[in-house]
Amino acid sequence: MSDSGKTANHASIRRREAERIEAALVRSIQIPGERGRIERRVARHAQENPSEMVSVLLRNCSHRNKRVSAVSRELLDRLTAERKGMRAVLDDIVHPDRETRDAAVLYLREKKGIYAITYAAFLEHTELMVALSKNKDIPVSDIQALVEISKEMFLDGEMMEALKDIAASIDFLKHRNRAADQLKGYVTEMLRLAPDLTRLGVYDGRIEEPLKKAINATKAPALDETKEIIEIRGVESSIRYSLDRIAKVVRASNKLKPAMQMEQMQGDDVMAIMKLKDVLGSVTHLTMAGKRSESLRTLQDYLKNECSEYLSRAKSRVEAGEQSASMTVYTMGLVSLKLTSAMMPQTAEDIYQKYYRFYEVEPSIHIVPWPEALMKLLA
Repeated sequence: MSDSGKTANHASIRRREAERIEAALVRSIQIPGERGRIERRVARHAQENPSEMVSVLLRNCSHRNKRVSAVSRELLDRLTAERKGMRAVLDDIVHPDRETRDAAVLYLREKKGIYAITYAAFLEHTELMVALSKNKDIPVSDIQALVEISKEMFLDGEMMEALKDIAASIDFLKHRNRAADQLKGYVTEMLRLAPDLTRLGVYDGRIEEPLKKAINATKAPALDETKEIIEIRGVESSIRYSLDRIAKVVRASNKLKPAMQMEQMQGDDVMAIMKLKDVLGSVTHLTMAGKRSESLRTLQDYLKNECSEYLSRAKSRVEAGEQSASMTVYTMGLVSLKLTSAMMPQTAEDIYQKYYRFYEVEPSIHIVPWPEALMKLLA
């Protein structure tokens, strides 16, 4: 059997197993002592790929039997505690079964807020338009990439950016379909007239060749309109990764918030904070000027280069609990997070609550004060 045949066979086996688990879930929940067994079975099946189990549990969250409903919801919450589980719920927005689709939208609304309904409607529309465009041989691979990126933004909690990207995907699809239909009509008409035009001497007999090339040109990937959006989402992802990395170092190496006067800090640490001052000025200026993309790229460059290099140099000192190094890493992380909050508010707030809130009095990254060490340099 070929690899593709084996894959299809494996998927078929998994689907049948999911169907058996669904039947067992409804049947066995009534039997004392069976709940633990069915829970373990769900967990085993979901370990490799949670998609089938997520669909099963979504359908049964509103089961008429309250015990089945409650257990299904509890198991679903466990699976969606991990990102791949929540991604499976998001994918079920376009599930072939209407009941599953509706359940996915309701679940996402509860977990992600009211805008999840709008996003779900846009995503369903986009998937339909992608399928229609493919049937017409219209290139959509770049738009599909943008849709996948919008899903990641949705899962990261950056709802406004996710909505912008999915709405842009719909606009791009509409534009390409209109352009393809117009060109197709034009080319068809010219080919129909070609023999008469050639006899009249308007064109020679080679008119069909350039027209056929025009048809083929419409099938070439049209990446320009989506390229910039995809690039900036890549920058955002890089920033998110860097901020999370710094925050983990901070949380792992500090039981209390680092506190040290600038005059007592080591030279390399002071230089790192002075470089941070320059980044603060550049990013703030670009952000206030409305140049979001440039601002993000400037911050990304700092995090990937100066900040990353400092973390490598100071790694052993931070792990040893040296206050000067710990204070520097904390300052770099918190300042970078505050700069990010103007451009990626949900990302910044999530990281703050998960890692920095333990050390700070203020309840939000958006109102936490700038670190004192940096303010002294700005004075």
